[in-house]
Amino acid sequence: MRTDANPEEWNIILWVNGITTGLSLIGELFMIISYFLIPSIRRFSMKLVVSLTFSDLAYSISNILTYFNANETICVIEGALRTGSILLGLGWSIIIMNISYRQIKKPDPEISKTYACSLLTVLILSSIPSIIGLIGHYMGNGPYFGNDFGCCSLLPETYDLTLLQSPMWICIAIDFFYALKIVNELKMKFMSKSVVEYKNILIYPMVLVFCWLPVTVNRIIYAIKGGTFFPMLLAHVTAARIQGFLNALVYGKSEFKRIKKHFFLKQQAYHRESIDAIAKEVYLQTQHFTAL
Repeated sequence: MRTDANPEEWNIILWVNGITTGLSLIGELFMIISYFLIPSIRRFSMKLVVSLTFSDLAYSISNILTYFNANETICVIEGALRTGSILLGLGWSIIIMNISYRQIKKPDPEISKTYACSLLTVLILSSIPSIIGLIGHYMGNGPYFGNDFGCCSLLPETYDLTLLQSPMWICIAIDFFYALKIVNELKMKFMSKSVVEYKNILIYPMVLVFCWLPVTVNRIIYAIKGGTFFPMLLAHVTAARIQGFLNALVYGKSEFKRIKKHFFLKQQAYHRESIDAIAKEVYLQTQHFTAL
């Protein structure tokens, strides 16, 4: 991708990539670890959110590999991981929107049983472009993974447009479609516990959509002009890399009470155990001296 960026501006892009990716990695690990550590967070709605977070984590790892992609093998891994994780995240965003809409419209107590099917479907569909790219790369015919404007992705650009960008635009359109349907549905609904639960997780796919809008705009500019501009490329990198961190901020705010309560109760239990141990030791010592 051609750009008017000079060497100093490329250094800025690399620094922005590193800082935003680092923040997102911290946020993603915080979300995943707290989900598995704290039982009260392990609701089905949050299981969907954490599934989306795993795709964000894979994307962040691909952004770290950017700094080592002079090696062809690492470049291929980065490109395949980047392509698959983007589509995986978009797939989970649609699943979250779809399930939220269904639960808000008519709650289904058995909705969690759909998870395995959703997981299998999104894994298969999101991996297809990466598999096509890997086959083309090692067969020497068709799409391949190469270094394009600093990071490895599907090349030539037409394949990236067909296999990645077009599905991305379709997924974003579907997310907006569900958002409108959900807004209309919420106008007619009483805020029951189930409705509030699934209403609260809608922010996660919308964060994803808005983070990928600058990427979409940048791609459109490239398609029209055959190149891009430094400000647009900087917005592209910043928005795409910061998504995991923004999700963590939303997650931390919504789950703060549960996290605080969990560690408060653990601290109380630890103090009780300590007091009981001291009391037992005192009792045993007393019994010992009485016997003497």
